[in-house]
Amino acid sequence: MNGTLYSYFFICKRKLWFFANHIKFENYNEDVRIGKQIDEQTYCGEHRGLMIDGNNKIDFIDGQHVLHEVKKSKSIDNAHVAQAKYYAYMLRKSGGIVEKIVINYPELNQKYEYVLTEDDYKEVEDTILQIETLLKSGLIPSKPERQMRICKACAYYEFCYI
Repeated sequence: MNGTLYSYFFICKRKLWFFANHIKFENYNEDVRIGKQIDEQTYCGEHRGLMIDGNNKIDFIDGQHVLHEVKKSKSIDNAHVAQAKYYAYMLRKSGGIVEKIVINYPELNQKYEYVLTEDDYKEVEDTILQIETLLKSGLIPSKPERQMRICKACAYYEFCYI
């Protein structure tokens, strides 16, 4: 399990399944490349790229127990928040303290702050169980009945609609 996989649960279960089963097209997707470039070129002076359990990379943490994630656009902001909560949960499991998460959108010159609660950590645990159940089922989730607004930018678009 990693943060990308976890966030896909909130975007599209089919995308989650493809990614979890090593069908990965993100390296060929222009939107993903742009997002990685934004991530690498912003907030350079911060403590960046903290690895948790060898499988999760946090964008950066400031000295006030605040976990930051850097994102390209707000089109799937619920998944961005969920991913940051997952990272906070993973840090907590390894003895770290995170009191707040901040989602940074440098291209939009915006940021959103969320104070974490015990309910957030419980929600992460519940979601991890749901993801594990979905993946253990062995069934590929069906494509959405109708395209969502984010589908055309998805690296897996052709698997669903062409």
